Amino acid sequence: MAIDFYELGKRGAKTPKGQQSGLQSLISGVDKTLDGMLKNQQAITATLMASSPQGVDIQKVDEKIIAKTTEMLTKNKKTYSDAAKVIASGINPQSQRYKDAIEAMNKVNTVFENMSNNLEAFALARKDATDRLDGLATNADTTRLTVHHRFANGSIYDDATYNDDGTMNYVNTLGETVKIKDYKPIGDQKFLGQNGILGLQEHAIGRGSKKGAKWEGFTSQHYKNQINQLFNTMGKEQVLDFVFSDTDFVDKFANKLGLDADFLRRNPQGDIAGEGKYDIIENFRAEKLRDVKLAFNNNPYIFNNNLNNGISKYFPSDMTYKGGVTSGQLNTIINTLDTGEIKVDGKTWNVNKENNSWKSEDGSTLSGNEMLDKLQKAFSPEFDFVMEPRFSSYRGKEKLVGTTLSTFKALGSKTKKLEAGLPASTKPVKTKRP
Repeated sequence: MAIDFYELGKRGAKTPKGQQSGLQSLISGVDKTLDGMLKNQQAITATLMASSPQGVDIQKVDEKIIAKTTEMLTKNKKTYSDAAKVIASGINPQSQRYKDAIEAMNKVNTVFENMSNNLEAFALARKDATDRLDGLATNADTTRLTVHHRFANGSIYDDATYNDDGTMNYVNTLGETVKIKDYKPIGDQKFLGQNGILGLQEHAIGRGSKKGAKWEGFTSQHYKNQINQLFNTMGKEQVLDFVFSDTDFVDKFANKLGLDADFLRRNPQGDIAGEGKYDIIENFRAEKLRDVKLAFNNNPYIFNNNLNNGISKYFPSDMTYKGGVTSGQLNTIINTLDTGEIKVDGKTWNVNKENNSWKSEDGSTLSGNEMLDKLQKAFSPEFDFVMEPRFSSYRGKEKLVGTTLSTFKALGSKTKKLEAGLPASTKPVKTKRP
């Protein structure tokens, strides 16, 4: 029987502070079960991938579905054969029996075509899942992630079924039968939202520094409109990916409602009895406007204090640097490095924050500087990642040889304020200021 989590959410009631309501306890219990299902499927996937260094062999007709496929083919071949015998008997083509036989043969042809297309859809979904085990959209809840891993490891075929018309179904994490044509794969994590807000913050810093600049009124509405436009451009799925990438915000929002973050992924908007309506997207939209306002007021939180030289943590928006690397790409790298996990050279690396070293799943290690060198080779050999001040917090503990940061500061004093402290190799070669 399928579990209706949204209905569970609507049955909640207020409870004394610090005490879980029946709803919250029930959700917590259910989510632990779902967590267990996900971890189990992730373990199966990990075992399969480890045992298949050359890649997983994906067949159009998986061995787990062969018996059901054979049964379906046998049944329909008999129907087709019986109908063909009627046609071959020489009866009047205008008779109802002849017409029924023609219809039966056409139906069987449709069944075979549907079987072929649906088996291919299963195989393609599985290939997509095995190719994209990392970097998935952050708004995917445990139920969708579990299905993703079931496709990847092939266990999705365990309870796959055929319909009479040859179409196929799988069973989702909640026990619901779903047609393969209705399967929606999890998207990749996108950074359009993060980069868009960073661009607005950079713009707001410049605007706020002008004499007599005021936030209230026109300026506030201008940035509100810009954020609305950004959200509308992304669409709901990308917006939710943007929202749930901010784990601090999501955790605070979830704790305030007494709900679980995974529940919010399934139900980003809702109405809980005794609690009232909630909409995590609208709250996040308001949060981003506050972030832009802080930038407008030149709040120091947007600067990387480790640099201690007035350079913002992120690169100014809409810039292209030496070698063709863009500010959007560089800011995405910064965001990825901050997560402590990055994929380079086909390996996933995790950081040791004590010394900024990196270790891959196969045991290989890199110093912080070596990782920056790899990123430089991957994105732009002409852009010096190691010596770029904005990447200083990701450097290894080994001593830098050659030009020092103080030298860069001295060089920077002779250039525009925006470029102060930047090494010559990172000087923008083309700018498009908003």
